[in-house]
Amino acid sequence: MRKNKITYLVAFLFLAIGISSCSSSSKHIPDFTGVYKGVIEEPEFLFWNNAAKVYLRKNSNDPYRLSLKTNLYKESMGDPFVMEFDDVLVDSRSATDNTFKFKGKEIEVDFGVDGKAKVSLDGVTEGNVMTLNYKITSSHKGETYTATFYGPKMNKKESSKAEIEEFIINDVSVRNIELIGDDIYEISIQRMTPIEVIKGYKFKIKVSDGARYKMEPSTLDIDTPAKAMTITVVSEDESVEQVYTVRLKYV
Repeated sequence: MRKNKITYLVAFLFLAIGISSCSSSSKHIPDFTGVYKGVIEEPEFLFWNNAAKVYLRKNSNDPYRLSLKTNLYKESMGDPFVMEFDDVLVDSRSATDNTFKFKGKEIEVDFGVDGKAKVSLDGVTEGNVMTLNYKITSSHKGETYTATFYGPKMNKKESSKAEIEEFIINDVSVRNIELIGDDIYEISIQRMTPIEVIKGYKFKIKVSDGARYKMEPSTLDIDTPAKAMTITVVSEDESVEQVYTVRLKYV
């Protein structure tokens, strides 16, 4: 009898371990993180109809609790306008690898000249395409608007390159443009070139794929020829920032 009890006990333990193993292996939690690239449209509040990226990232050990950052771009120049939500909840009841819904709690955003506003969001991804709605309530106008993001998930790793690949000024007064070292562009300008001509130069700048750049100031400062301008290039994945100095040389 004692032998039978031991046999039953061993069999029960193996059965329990098997059930536990099956249960844990079937508990699959999708990875909700990723980068989505598309366009934000909003007809009234800020006249948004610009390229944008949405970053979904983990912010805790809870896989259903994320952070969401939105970068709104104007072409490839300047810094993007950024909105960050630190507490975005994924609906765990219906979430799958291809489809999930989420909501972001209301935050206050400073829109500069357009004033402050309360912003909340909700969204859904279906087949790796995100539709995201921002509910914007203007503090000084008291009106509510909706901006909509739509775009697919990027299926490639973002580039970490942040380089100027082409730098051209199409003007007869410019004799030469030379890259000195890794981060100094020297512009050789014909002597006696009028100030208004130099201030009116049109730059053709090409940067690394996916990167963005800004020029400070926006025109060459002839009063400081050794540092007439800086051009800052930020890589697509925002991990690298390269600053170029532009200097003038009169020949």
